[in-house]
Amino acid sequence: MKQTGSRQEADRKQTGSRQEADRKQTGNKQEAYRKQIGSRQEAVRKQTGDKQEAYRKQIGSRQEAVRKQTGCDL
Repeated sequence: MKQTGSRQEADRKQTGSRQEADRKQTGNKQEAYRKQIGSRQEAVRKQTGDKQEAYRKQIGSRQEAVRKQTGCDL
């Protein structure tokens, strides 16, 4: 009787530990996924910002070239 009770208690503890480990692992996966998504979004924001900055510089260079060309022609 005592042995069976001890086994059941040990099984309960082991099962509880497994469930706790599963919860922690799942939590870590979710956290890692959130960080990954955040990194992707940040990368997209930076890339978009870089493209806009490059476009602004390109437009500025064109305007500057037109000014110089027009100034020289006059």
